[in-house]
Amino acid sequence: MKKISCRLGWAGFLSMIIALMSACAAMFEYGKLERSARAAYQSGDYDQAFYSCAQSLQLKPEYAKAQDLIQDAFKKAVETHQDKIKELENGNEKLKWDAVVTEYEALGNINKVVKTLPTLRREETGQEIKFDTHDYSQELSDAKLKAAEVHYQAGVRLSKKATDVDTQKLAAKEFKAASHFVPSYKDSDQLYEQAHNQGIKRIAVIPFVDKSNKGGQYGGISDMIVDNIVAQVTQDPEASEFLAIVSREQLEQVLREQKLGMGDIIDEQTAIQAGKVLGVHEIVTGKITTISVNPGRQTDRRETKTAQVCLVDGDKGCLQWGNVSATVFIHTLEANATINGSYNIIDVKTARQKVNQALNGAYRFSNQWGEYQGDQRAVQGLALGPQQSPPVEQDMVNSAATNLANQLARSFKAYVR
Repeated sequence: MKKISCRLGWAGFLSMIIALMSACAAMFEYGKLERSARAAYQSGDYDQAFYSCAQSLQLKPEYAKAQDLIQDAFKKAVETHQDKIKELENGNEKLKWDAVVTEYEALGNINKVVKTLPTLRREETGQEIKFDTHDYSQELSDAKLKAAEVHYQAGVRLSKKATDVDTQKLAAKEFKAASHFVPSYKDSDQLYEQAHNQGIKRIAVIPFVDKSNKGGQYGGISDMIVDNIVAQVTQDPEASEFLAIVSREQLEQVLREQKLGMGDIIDEQTAIQAGKVLGVHEIVTGKITTISVNPGRQTDRRETKTAQVCLVDGDKGCLQWGNVSATVFIHTLEANATINGSYNIIDVKTARQKVNQALNGAYRFSNQWGEYQGDQRAVQGLALGPQQSPPVEQDMVNSAATNLANQLARSFKAYVR
């Protein structure tokens, strides 16, 4: 048998292999995109079908399956959006022009993507594939103008309806929406500022009461939870847009004037009284009911593992197969900390509870390791990590407190938005 002579050299050989691998990857990708597009088309998602086809054709412009599908997907997508626009324009929905804007933006994006496609030609005939595109910029501009006017008029009505915080907040949001569709629409920026200033809600977050009977064993968990909540809320622009949280320093000053300390706020009535002195609209109060810690509990079990292996090798393969076994001792160490509590949001003026929600924060640690006796081949593939120790109790409690604070912050941010 003669040897094949190769003059490419290693560099050339590697380049050829890399080129072949890249070509195979591209072939796999454009085919995958076309199949994804077909699935989207069959489910009625014509926009996604169009975009996936466009990606496929960027990789291989002559790909016939994608060429056929993208034409149908483009036509269906355009028709679907146009039909929706007609339905919306003939309807009486308050925010119909917002939706019309969305439809025209979708149409505009589809037409933009068409212009980025490489020239598509039928491989068998060389005939160029063309699309019936349209510039929707004027229609989009008109729809935005109508949407802005709807929001502007809604803001005017609300701003004149009442001077309370909640109504003015809604008015400010309407003026902001008007400027979103048409920047600085009429005097919406000025009216937004006026309504925004009147729509800011002042809230005091009162230190949580610790009723867990732990006697401060784990430090200032209540303060940690409150500080975490305040930090998350104030760092979120959407949540803090219409919110002013009274600082701890302001709260402490008022309590000193009332000859009270933080620890004296033990019930809602005391908190409401402090809130009235602070001049806030609402107060947030809370309590920790239980703190539970399991510093570590180990369980052990024994398992027998068997595997079929080659016992005797031969020149042409295995001559004898047989079973081997090993006894595995598996150890599991688990530790955890949980904090249970609740929080309320109370209207200072009416003393009415606006939110009352239970909370649970948890941290869990689990580690599994083991050793064996017997044939090593029987335990191949058994995944057991190294032995580890759980965090100290204080760290686990802190993690549980952070988990609880994160839950409360998400709930509070959703409330004030």
